[in-house]
Amino acid sequence: MFAKVRSFFAEALAGRMSLWLWVTVGLVGVVAVLAPLQLMVMLSKLVLVTLAAWLGYWIDRAMFPYARPHEFLDDAKEEKSEAVQGVLEVKGIAFEWCMMRRAVIVVGVMLAVSLGL
Repeated sequence: MFAKVRSFFAEALAGRMSLWLWVTVGLVGVVAVLAPLQLMVMLSKLVLVTLAAWLGYWIDRAMFPYARPHEFLDDAKEEKSEAVQGVLEVKGIAFEWCMMRRAVIVVGVMLAVSLGL
């Protein structure tokens, strides 16, 4: 388990968005020096946004229990014959729409919580 956590942080610190991570860490340092009381406000906003992302995911799962994205990919992994390629293409489109649906629901919940609605 620790190897997975270590590899996650190693990838996060050296990945494509690592520049923005370091910019954010620097700006948090500036806020800590100039207005240390704002650190608690920043932390509470971060907690609300991450809680909203989690809540949006579970709202999607509750609303669409039989249309989870991974279910459309399970069949594609099992069979690769030419007879089922048309069916797999339709399932691929369904997978894409399920992912878009989930993203829209999660973003909607995150916006609602962030705006305080």
